[in-house]
Amino acid sequence: MEGLVINAGTKTAYNASLHVIAYNTDGLLALNMSLPLVNMEKWQIKHVEEKLYTYDFLGKQNYTVTPVWTNIPLS
Repeated sequence: MEGLVINAGTKTAYNASLHVIAYNTDGLLALNMSLPLVNMEKWQIKHVEEKLYTYDFLGKQNYTVTPVWTNIPLS
């Protein structure tokens, strides 16, 4: 998986990450993980390059990547 993550908001995205869920060709859960991005200031860009390994071929339609963050810093 490779791409850019951009905080296009007006505030810092605290504890940002990408939540990745993938299913194998039989529809069984093959991967459920988070890729940490840490804090992202407004308009900050981060390059993501991560190899994802599973026991089965995923296929292009069998995964989702969802950005996750909080608006308040965690202690």
